Amino acid sequence: MSNFIEIKEPQQLQKLVHRLERKLSAAATSNQKRKIGYPRGSWRGNVDFLGNADRETLWWSFNPQDDRGLAVNLFGHANPYASNSLLIDIQFNVPVTEFHRRSGGAFLKDRDTGTIYLAHRGHVTLGHSRLKQDEVFATAQWPMATVEGRVTRNYFLIASLGSTELLDEISDFAKEMRRAAKEIGLAKDDDAEVTKAIGKNTSSSNRSKAMIDLRAYFKEAAGTWVNQPRGAVVVTRRHGDVVDSLKDALRPFQSLKSGPVDLATITDSTGLIFEVKTASNTQSIYTAIGQLMVHEPSIRRHCKGMKVRKVVVLPQMPSELLSTRLLQLGIECLIYELTKTAVKFKSLKDFLK
Repeated sequence: MSNFIEIKEPQQLQKLVHRLERKLSAAATSNQKRKIGYPRGSWRGNVDFLGNADRETLWWSFNPQDDRGLAVNLFGHANPYASNSLLIDIQFNVPVTEFHRRSGGAFLKDRDTGTIYLAHRGHVTLGHSRLKQDEVFATAQWPMATVEGRVTRNYFLIASLGSTELLDEISDFAKEMRRAAKEIGLAKDDDAEVTKAIGKNTSSSNRSKAMIDLRAYFKEAAGTWVNQPRGAVVVTRRHGDVVDSLKDALRPFQSLKSGPVDLATITDSTGLIFEVKTASNTQSIYTAIGQLMVHEPSIRRHCKGMKVRKVVVLPQMPSELLSTRLLQLGIECLIYELTKTAVKFKSLKDFLK
């Protein structure tokens, strides 16, 4: 059973929104009237900057109830001393008149402790379009929670409402959602180039196949937020570093990749397909299992007659139960260690024997 329940009662949601408002208002260091930009237009609104910085910092714009019955919380990052339009990283909008799930914001309650958490449904926009939730959940590297009911629903778990690091956690989450949105957008651009290359008249099934087919290895975006040296964020941003380091460690063997596949390698006698995760929690393992099972055929086409090994690459071994399940499914674990300057893989030579 899930350890979380979603709070649905509008009066409770209003009280929680007010608690959030009080905490954020108390942290405000500058209140300004600024132009806030949407792809479809912009308007001037009240903005609180939540930090003492002469560089990019978190800003917040709040409306306790708009004409849709939503409490609106807009978050982004900007220099408080600049005059350019502010771009929204993420919206945390909560229904306060009648409950529904059409907006992104939510409050979850831990059944055991009663702790209230800010959560998000993965509603993220890029340009004029809302991205698909499953793409956002698959791309963003952020802790998740599951709420069970007639339908099991996934949420990003942003922070507890009482956290002493609430501002940092909201800031980190907003940045990660925007990074993920850009990554999804780049993948779509890449898909468009593939479609162009193979011809507009090619059937949709063949276009889809071309988009996920393995091809020559290409680097992922990677890096860290220098001004936010929080452990979870550094790990998140270094997903690409882990993949690149693994590819380098596997030389001179051929390495392949596609949008959905982190890395595939062909040795003299074996094909390996890797899925890299920056956490060893249940959600990450479940996601990796599905990805490896779905995309295993893509490497089999490149190594006919060879043995194929499915590998999940993790920062630590999962629980005993999950390790047993992985073994039963024929999925191996390769463990890595992150340092400030390098990625080290444990017993890689023995692993490849």
